[in-house]
Amino acid sequence: MQQQLDTPVQRDGKPTIDLRGRRIDLRPENGDFGERFYRLLQTQLQSGSTPLGLDLSNAIVQGPFDLQRLSLREPLYGDALFPLLTEQEQVQLQRDRARLSQLSQLSRSLLLQPQPQAASLFLFRGALVLSQTQFEGPVNGTHLFFLGPVTARGATFRQGASFAESRFSQPTTWIASQWQGEARWRGALFFDRVRFDQSQWEQADFQNSEFFALAGFTQAAFAQAARFSRVHFRGTADLAQTHWQGTVTFLKSQFDQELFFTDARFVGAVNLRQARFAQPVNLRGATVQRQLDLGDSVFGAGAYLNVANLDFDADQAELLGSPGQVGRVLSVPSLTGNETLLRNLVRNFRQREQVADANQLEYLTERLRLQQWQRQLTATNLNNASPQRLQRLGFTAAQAAVIVAQRQIQPLVQVSDMLNLDGINLATYVKVRDRAVVQTPLTRGQRLQLGAKWLGLAALLLMSHYGTNVGLVLGVGMVAVAIASGLFWGVDRFGGGHPQRFNLHPPNRWGWPPVWPW
Repeated sequence: MQQQLDTPVQRDGKPTIDLRGRRIDLRPENGDFGERFYRLLQTQLQSGSTPLGLDLSNAIVQGPFDLQRLSLREPLYGDALFPLLTEQEQVQLQRDRARLSQLSQLSRSLLLQPQPQAASLFLFRGALVLSQTQFEGPVNGTHLFFLGPVTARGATFRQGASFAESRFSQPTTWIASQWQGEARWRGALFFDRVRFDQSQWEQADFQNSEFFALAGFTQAAFAQAARFSRVHFRGTADLAQTHWQGTVTFLKSQFDQELFFTDARFVGAVNLRQARFAQPVNLRGATVQRQLDLGDSVFGAGAYLNVANLDFDADQAELLGSPGQVGRVLSVPSLTGNETLLRNLVRNFRQREQVADANQLEYLTERLRLQQWQRQLTATNLNNASPQRLQRLGFTAAQAAVIVAQRQIQPLVQVSDMLNLDGINLATYVKVRDRAVVQTPLTRGQRLQLGAKWLGLAALLLMSHYGTNVGLVLGVGMVAVAIASGLFWGVDRFGGGHPQRFNLHPPNRWGWPPVWPW
């Protein structure tokens, strides 16, 4: 170890202490070695003007591992280490100091305890590499300010770890890491992007954390409860293809950019109560098996929930939300493939007596049906369109020839099948998908019948929102009555001529009305 400390290696142009592949025994029964390990390594890492990195890749660390003992202690007061920090980090350090000072004063005033010892923060100056490192004991990384990047691909934490109140100044990578105990990240700040993709968690606690850039959890798996309450995602929150075996709570969390739950699977309950969404939330292809609670959530002007192809069974799962509001933020791009989902959502709201939300989804269903019929009438059918019409649609001559050759072999089944053809890329598909259709050619009679149905549904949606808007129905009815009354009065007043009066009981020869026998 002393030899490695005396001869740092160069990694990415920066000096680094190389302890890769070592077995480091820090168990209490090996206390003498542990004291020397921390003392020598801390002195080497934090001395000098150039920060040194630490590489523990493929190492096995036995016993508790304390990162605080490898860091510089920054007292609650004083600016001795400020030259090492950026302006944003200095501002955050001042905030941390102010918060710790307020907590100390509150503790003295309410609990009547003597003034506690001045709290400290810890600065880790260089890069930290923990790729494939195995920590057999608990890891302590609380109240640390990591000034360099942290790379921990495939790291294993067998007895949990705590990075509560830590700050990460540069990109952080924890891809494919395993957290077999409780992982505490409460109050952590990530100033740059952080990647937890393909990681596995037993218990995760990110309460009151803040992500200033991308927060990536793609394909992460959570075996037990996960807590993300009051988390502020300033950048994109990518939780696509995640698996949540236990309950997960995002209570009062805030999302400034897009939130991706694409193809995620929620076995336990999901709590998004009082969350704030400024951008769309993507739940495309997700699975909800129990409860999705959106009660009192706030959606910005451009925010909505994309629930296309959502696996939702109204008999087993339930969707909760503020009555009259949650139905307005649910969205699907097309009716194809989503009819069963929309029926289940309507049934869900009917069971909870949220009539306004159920009506809103029924109106959405019929509006999508109207768009589908309109596309069948006006869109270009890829299975019978001429090459010239395909070129007017947006294809090149070569792409149109490829489509014509393919449909002679086998007709296209859906519009997305064009992506499997040579020469047609995603950009072309996005450009033409809304103006193309794949269907059996319509005869003249079928086209007229479909056009009549389209006109009838369009009128019904325009005048009554498919019968779901009582105010609109009453308004249209009052206007219709007023127009009919005006027409009747006009015909009666200006119809011309004078009406003839008829007496159904003409008088007899004496001028008197007839006398009936009875």
